[in-house]
Amino acid sequence: MFQAAGLLGLAGLLDTKTGELARKPAALLGALLGLAQVEDPRRWEEWEIKGASLLAERQAKKGGRKDDGGGSIESAHQSP
Repeated sequence: MFQAAGLLGLAGLLDTKTGELARKPAALLGALLGLAQVEDPRRWEEWEIKGASLLAERQAKKGGRKDDGGGSIESAHQSP
């Protein structure tokens, strides 16, 4: 659960300070349901590349510690 919350925070979908979702729960669930239906491997590869890039950027900012999106991480959309 903590990893999922960390990933939501990195994506800007969760306020990591308050724990509040940035969107209505029903809207977020609907988006996830739509995402789950995407079968195009090129889309998934594109998303994986973007995600890996952001995770690597966060890892570099943390001094090389592994950052898998879990824990208390500020949103990537906030200024450092």
